[in-house]
Amino acid sequence: MLNVGDRVWPLGSAGAWQKFKVTDSRWCFRVPAGLSDEQAAFAYVNPLTALLLSRSLLSSPALHVAVNAAGSAIGRILIRLANRVGIRPIAIVRNPRSLQLLSDLNLRVTLVEPGDRLSALIAEVTSGAGLDIVFDAVGGEEGARLASGLRVNGVHLHYGLLSGTPLPVSLTTTRPDIDLRFFRLRDWVHFVERGELAREMSAVSNLIQCGVAATPVEACYPLAKIGQALAHNAREGRQGKILVTC
Repeated sequence: MLNVGDRVWPLGSAGAWQKFKVTDSRWCFRVPAGLSDEQAAFAYVNPLTALLLSRSLLSSPALHVAVNAAGSAIGRILIRLANRVGIRPIAIVRNPRSLQLLSDLNLRVTLVEPGDRLSALIAEVTSGAGLDIVFDAVGGEEGARLASGLRVNGVHLHYGLLSGTPLPVSLTTTRPDIDLRFFRLRDWVHFVERGELAREMSAVSNLIQCGVAATPVEACYPLAKIGQALAHNAREGRQGKILVTC
């Protein structure tokens, strides 16, 4: 039961970028007292997606796991979730500046702009065994190259489209032996019962408070300074998120 004055996540509907919102109470979930407003603002998309992607997959320290866009917020959460069970993932980044963002993570290796060398590098790092699991936030040709490094029956979990290009249709023909999966958070949220969503948000809150799914914040700006906020967000070498407050 919710009470007047409770902090809540208004999930499952549009219109979150505003000061006031009217929505059905069934889509409102209480924010735990121990979670700051700043961390609560980031809890829904990246941490929840990472938790759902990794569940039941990251089960053994012996797994060969690769994460592209590893310097992103969700990439780092996935790596920390893997580290919790003893897995040292292969991190793939496009920009050398991302290396600083990965400095506190336990990685087998970080590959910077591997391009066409990716398959050969994966084979070398895994001693020819191939990857067991791929977390792909990029898609396009880069995602396809990553899929080529999977072992037979390996899992390719495609959840983002940072390249702006879908995975090639030919992938299902060139690698019919892999388990190709797609995930979109919105579809999951509107499919599950309220009780399950509440349990997952509680699990996310615990992960944030213990640091596994926390999101670094570099600066907060009032809405009146949105221009400065956008300029700061575009700076090279930014180490955290930019928040806009109403």
